[in-house]
Order: sequence, then C-alpha cells, then structure tokens
Amino acid sequence: MANQLVYIERLPLRYSHKQQFEAAVIGIALKYDFNPNWLMALMYLVTKGQLRTGYYSTSGNVGLIQFSQSTAQLLGTTQGVLASSTHFEQLNYVDKYLKYRRAKGQIRTITDLYMVLFHPSLLHKRQDGIIVYKKPSKEYEDLKEFDYLGKGYFTLEDVSKLIESYLPATTHQGYPIPVENPRKGYPSPKNENRLLNWLSRMVAAYLIHK
Repeated sequence: MANQLVYIERLPLRYSHKQQFEAAVIGIALKYDFNPNWLMALMYLVTKGQLRTGYYSTSGNVGLIQFSQSTAQLLGTTQGVLASSTHFEQLNYVDKYLKYRRAKGQIRTITDLYMVLFHPSLLHKRQDGIIVYKKPSKEYEDLKEFDYLGKGYFTLEDVSKLIESYLPATTHQGYPIPVENPRKGYPSPKNENRLLNWLSRMVAAYLIHK
C-alpha cells in the first residue's frame, strides 16, 4: 500500500480492512485537527507493536489506546466488549473518548495527543522535571521503555523524546510528503475537499476488495 500511514502494514488485518481502518483513522484526525500518523504511532507504541484490539497490558488496560475499566464504563461499554471488538469498531470508542476529552483545538503535537489520551492533567505542562511514573508501579512497568536512561522513573521530557522517535521525519509536519500531489501523498488537513475525495477513493477500494 503506497504512501500509507505509519505502521499500517503492522495491522493484523487483510489488505482491504487495512484500507478501511486507515480511512477511519484519517477521519478521526480530521475531526479533531491533528496528524493521523500521530494516532497510529501511539497505538503502535502502547500495544507494544501488536496493534490488537484485545491486547492487555500488565496493568489491566486493553486495546488500541489502552482503555481502563473506568474509561470503558465512562464510554458505556466494558473491557470485554472492547477486547472482542473489531479494529474499526474500537476506533468508534477512540473517537468517543477524544470527544469526551474535548480534544479539538488542543492537539498541536504528538505529545499533546499522548497527554489527551493518557495523562490529560499534564496537557500543555512544562516538560522539565515533571515525573510521570516511577518504580515501583504497574504503570511504570507497562511504560518502562520511556525510562531509556534507567533512572527508575521517567519525565514528560522523556515521554516526548521517545514518542517523537516513533515517527519518520516526513510525518512531523502534516501528512507524508509530497502533499502537493494527492496521487503520491496525503492531502494537507487544511484542504478538506481533497481529503474527502481521497477518502471516497479509499472507501471505493474497500468495497472492491471486500
């Protein structure tokens, strides 16, 4: 699949369903005004590269954005339902959660998106010196890759640096380049008509390959 979002090829889905999932991720990103690659990278990160809806962490959270039991209840569902859902179905709950967090207009970087999803109280805080998790805790064990210096804790700055490393350089500003040619890259989020045309082609491709 040419010019796909990052980590799309890692999804445990057949080709046509990957296209459907990719279109849904882009739709969510357009709705809340952020780069869809950021959501893909974070889902890849928190599921340890598995990108499975039924992935459980050691702390008991589940799914593509690691829904806790309380978050599942907040969204009117259960962790069991989320774990058995399809990828496309679970994205509906990702959308609902972003809506609950009033995410639109708050996300300027991939770190902002991470904070909205996982640490909303730390959104837009100064990064220097704020400890997110430390030993001993299940949360630290789940995310100890953030402690890449082996300090026994990790800060907002550590989180930001590691998250950024999950993105190829061309995905930091808008969509994969070149954005000028919609046949070779994804359109800018500022050009909604071009994006909607692209999404229409994605849906048509899904229906053909279904």
